[in-house]
Amino acid sequence: MKTTSEPLIQLHRLEWLDAESLAAPTRAATAFEAEPEVAPTVSAEELDRALDDTARQLSRAISRKRIERYARELLANRAELRAAELPLADPEELALVIYLRAYGDGTLGYRVEELDDQPLVEHNGFAFRDFYIKAVPA
Repeated sequence: MKTTSEPLIQLHRLEWLDAESLAAPTRAATAFEAEPEVAPTVSAEELDRALDDTARQLSRAISRKRIERYARELLANRAELRAAELPLADPEELALVIYLRAYGDGTLGYRVEELDDQPLVEHNGFAFRDFYIKAVPA
């Protein structure tokens, strides 16, 4: 008759490690001691340059406020403007046009209206479908 404890008990034979084994020998545990981190010294000129770079990157961020200002500048005193009339000089301005079109639901003071035929507009190597930018009365 088998008892219920038989499968729970297993005896293993203890032996010395094989001297020819390829396994790395074990070693006693040692406490981890982190090396102190030395912060680099930064000159005032390097700091100013880094601050200027950060400010330049932050000024390039395309927020809803920036798109609202951009639309206001483009429309100025006009009621509407075709995207084909936009003066695109660099890739950053193309990104502004993309966001201008995306945010054109009327909440930022302007509305985008698609053109029926949607001709392709090309400016300085950039191409996009033409659309109207129309001021929303306040």
